[in-house]
Amino acid sequence: MDAVRLQASLTALLLLATPPSTSPSAAGRSWLERYDLQHPTHLVRLPRALVEVSGLAAWDATHLLAHNDERPTLFVVGTEDGRIVREIRLGHRNRDGDYEDLALDGRHGFLAESDGTLLDFTLDDTSTTIPYRRQFGLPGGICEVESLALAVSGPGLVVACKRVRGLRSPGGLTLFRWQRRRSYDLRPSVRVPWAAFGGRGEAGRFAASGMVRTPDGTGWLIVDGPNARVAELSGDGRVIRVSALPRRLLPQTEGITFGVDGTLYLASEGHYGLAVLAAYAPVRP
Repeated sequence: MDAVRLQASLTALLLLATPPSTSPSAAGRSWLERYDLQHPTHLVRLPRALVEVSGLAAWDATHLLAHNDERPTLFVVGTEDGRIVREIRLGHRNRDGDYEDLALDGRHGFLAESDGTLLDFTLDDTSTTIPYRRQFGLPGGICEVESLALAVSGPGLVVACKRVRGLRSPGGLTLFRWQRRRSYDLRPSVRVPWAAFGGRGEAGRFAASGMVRTPDGTGWLIVDGPNARVAELSGDGRVIRVSALPRRLLPQTEGITFGVDGTLYLASEGHYGLAVLAAYAPVRP
């Protein structure tokens, strides 16, 4: 067998031996493409205690963790009926604040305030009051935080700035990384120009209102509640897709998470009524 034919045979064997990648880019299908966002599979109204629902995280196969934006209280909510089955207060003194998003890594959780301060806590299956450790925010409140998610490479978290304060406009969406024992890295982890989201200049600003890491850990979905849309972002800051949300059903989307079965959940605050939880089962190709 000549050298060219031998090389071709070895290449073919390697391709057969290499398992296919399951990432959206390799499959030619983004995460957002898997869901029909205009038609929820299931829609429920949330109890009045969650009328200002702001963050979501997966708890188990039939429940989510949710919170309001004024007090550090977590609610375990049924995905089928929206019923609250448990309340968990962070700390014995339930201090008022501006709590914007929630990230959960197993039973280890983080609740973000608008200045980037994080409440660091560990959950169990029964307690209704648990302690937390306060991790201080970004210096000088330079970033108005409404979005928090697990990082895509290595440990830690990322926050997305809804607005940047005290600095010249960055001209795009800015993400900062937080790591335990290192606090915030003040060099932006990711910066995405507004034009990448389909807008023009500051008028096309993407107002990040909530985010979640994708199930394969390669990127994030980020909600723009005021403009009723959601973007899929790769770990290196590429905008993969931007999809519209049904404003009539979800007038102010703040919470987003994936269920353990791949269902996508979105929560909208209640402007003139109760808040809404929408479930989207993956659409088969």
